[in-house]
Amino acid sequence: MIGEYAGYISLLLIIFLAIGASYWDIKYRKIPNKLTFPMMLAGMVIGFIQGGPAGFMENIKGLLVGFAFLLAFYLTIGGIGEGDIKLLAAFGALGGPAYVVKAAIYGVIFGGIYAVLYLLFKRKLIATLKWIALLLPGLVCKDIRESISYADETMPYGPFLAAGAVLALFLA
Repeated sequence: MIGEYAGYISLLLIIFLAIGASYWDIKYRKIPNKLTFPMMLAGMVIGFIQGGPAGFMENIKGLLVGFAFLLAFYLTIGGIGEGDIKLLAAFGALGGPAYVVKAAIYGVIFGGIYAVLYLLFKRKLIATLKWIALLLPGLVCKDIRESISYADETMPYGPFLAAGAVLALFLA
């Protein structure tokens, strides 16, 4: 009987996760493991209930795709926290690989739009574009990457990933 409602449970958990992660990231600049890890587990359980071992594996794939998507940014450019990576992995565990790719793309778009508007407002867009031009060689040269710091201009990224995840629900 619960299998009939598993899709709705996933939807509600995604919305709950989006709200919780946004709150924590805005207020504390951290997305706690006590929020993301149970959601990853819930996604795998729901996948099994919905589709047996194949459903379980599909949601594991979603978790891995979500994790890998942001891990690439984390290891190269930076600016992404470990909580953001685990958040997207949790969305993937709940929604599957196709869903998490859409959610991630929408989240990156939302975050990018906000960043450009913020930098325009702060009159730092040109300086940031110059910084990006310097950063690009740093993707292959760690010494360059570590010598360039922009840590004073950070933003919580979880809310944008959360917005992307919710939008992906409604555009599915």
